[in-house]
Amino acid sequence: MAAATPIRVLPEEERIARLRAYGVLDPDLALPALDELVKRAQEVASFPMAWLSFFDGKRERLRARAGVSFAYIAREDSFAFAFEPAGSPVFIEDLAAGDQRTHPLVASGPRARFVGILPLAASDGCVVGTLTVLDTRPRTLRKPEKVELENIASLAVARLEARREMGEARRASFDAPAARTPAERLEEEAGRRRAAEEELAREKQFSEAVLDSLAGAFYLLGPDGTILRWNSALVAAVGYTNAEIGSRNPLEFVSPKDRDAVEAAMRAVFEQGREMAIEAEIVDRGGNVRPYALSGKPLRVGDATFMIVHARAQTAVGENRVADLVDGAHDGHELGGQADFALGLASLQTAEAFVRRIRDHRIVILRGEGAPSHMELGCALRGLPAWRAVIDFVDQTTELRESRS
Repeated sequence: MAAATPIRVLPEEERIARLRAYGVLDPDLALPALDELVKRAQEVASFPMAWLSFFDGKRERLRARAGVSFAYIAREDSFAFAFEPAGSPVFIEDLAAGDQRTHPLVASGPRARFVGILPLAASDGCVVGTLTVLDTRPRTLRKPEKVELENIASLAVARLEARREMGEARRASFDAPAARTPAERLEEEAGRRRAAEEELAREKQFSEAVLDSLAGAFYLLGPDGTILRWNSALVAAVGYTNAEIGSRNPLEFVSPKDRDAVEAAMRAVFEQGREMAIEAEIVDRGGNVRPYALSGKPLRVGDATFMIVHARAQTAVGENRVADLVDGAHDGHELGGQADFALGLASLQTAEAFVRRIRDHRIVILRGEGAPSHMELGCALRGLPAWRAVIDFVDQTTELRESRS
């Protein structure tokens, strides 16, 4: 895996010193921010495995990981560090189809087939580590998914650099002469306060960047049900200002017909510690209604229970359109691009029923010569790369005739 972009290579002692300053070589030091970023990386495209890793001079050290039990990888078995680290992201869609098919992580557990390796590049051009995502099946990522992973890698570097800068500031204060005048002591105290305020500001910027990198709307509810934190996707979804969102009950954004069910599900999270998964309509400021899938998890902090809510927009319109087309289809009937497009927006269960109908009743899908599949467009809007199999099946089992328009 040769580097696609030139990088700056630090002398080994300087590189190790930087990793120590980041805190990633101390196995006993908790780095919850990195753990959170790994979870976010997994959620980008439902990756079963992900980690943030660093080369400690002998082996790859998985400092934050999810979906794997091992914490170290020998250098010769490392995707990222067996050679010089890449300066640009590397994505291998099918490891078993190339030279990597005998790699230990491919030929045996965890039997990886897809790998994405994103360098953690500091502002001076040094690659200090990598963000790695893996899957047990071949896959092709869409451009937005790749960009989202790159953003998470950048957030990881920003968090590490903030730790290093804070450590340098603390060391500078400890190394100052012991004998100080009262004015110098006041100045030193003011400096410490400024440093603490800057650290809080960086933490706030970091957490906001993590929230905004999430796919879909996110908000955090306090024990009393008030909205404490949210991302920009929620602002876009409901159309209210940040000040208005902070002053409202989250149930006010739910359609009246679904409000009781959502309230009961939320109560179960707070009172019983259960996770929530429910579909409900969300009403924005203009009165527009859109279906969402709401998932909620309890978060215990001391004796208090908070709730993390994630909302993803659904495409029920496309699914209902497919159902209408299936019910109205007749033997030998010709369906144009609108059916193809709606199928791409439907659920997998509806799609399978539609495909069976096509096969059994010789329904013809019209598709213009040289035109892209409307179904592929619909799938792209849903972000469902696994639908490639359904598209191929339709192509194989139906007569595709050129449009006469």
